[in-house]
Amino acid sequence: MYGDGPDRTVVFGSRSQESGLLTYETATVAVLGDGFVCRSMAIQNRGKSGGATVAVRVQADRSIFYNVTIEGNQAPLYALAHRQFYRECKISGSTDLILGDAAAVIQDSEILVSPDSGVPAYGFAAVTVQGRAERFETTGFVLQNCTIKEIGGARVEIVLGKQWRKGSRVVVMESYLGEGIAAEGWKVRVSSAGGGDFAVPEKSLYAEFENYGPGANTSKRVRSSTVIKERSKAVQYAPNLFIQGYSWIPQAGVPYQGGL
Repeated sequence: MYGDGPDRTVVFGSRSQESGLLTYETATVAVLGDGFVCRSMAIQNRGKSGGATVAVRVQADRSIFYNVTIEGNQAPLYALAHRQFYRECKISGSTDLILGDAAAVIQDSEILVSPDSGVPAYGFAAVTVQGRAERFETTGFVLQNCTIKEIGGARVEIVLGKQWRKGSRVVVMESYLGEGIAAEGWKVRVSSAGGGDFAVPEKSLYAEFENYGPGANTSKRVRSSTVIKERSKAVQYAPNLFIQGYSWIPQAGVPYQGGL
């Protein structure tokens, strides 16, 4: 699905949970076919606040988005399942910007928290909400060489991730973190027993590697998060190893960096 650029080709809808729909039903665009490629367009959900307003729902293996603007209020990108790659994209919303349980790498992109509708009900804005349940699952979100910051509106506390399930996995690496990023970095509820939706330390991962900018100081991060120090460990989350990008991304003709 190709457009003439995010400023010239815009696909939009306005469905939201406020009208009684489930999260996945609010999507403006739903991607189901393996090998899907989307380039040079904007996809928006202009629905009112009051629950999820998904712009894009992706549940197709080997999906690629290049130079795509994805905009909504809550949960604009629902990366639901399978391997996904995003390059030079712009993802903006008020909270829960990237939701789901895909194995997704977002590279060289802008992730913009825009609290136009005010502070979220729970008092902070989460960049990611990742839904891996068990350690053996190969899913997770990787944000590599991205810019993560707040734009416009009243100031709101921003966290890199909000724990959803006991095995949630998010890695933010080589990225610029703006001053709106909270010192604690993450919102994680931990229980060694793993009851309910609490994170289990042995199964979950909230990690950072070589980030920079005013929000990148890790000295006050929550104890349940990790700072990766060895490049040999960080490279496991780059596209070539994490989503086997070498075997399918080049065929789409989009730029990508396979390692660090």
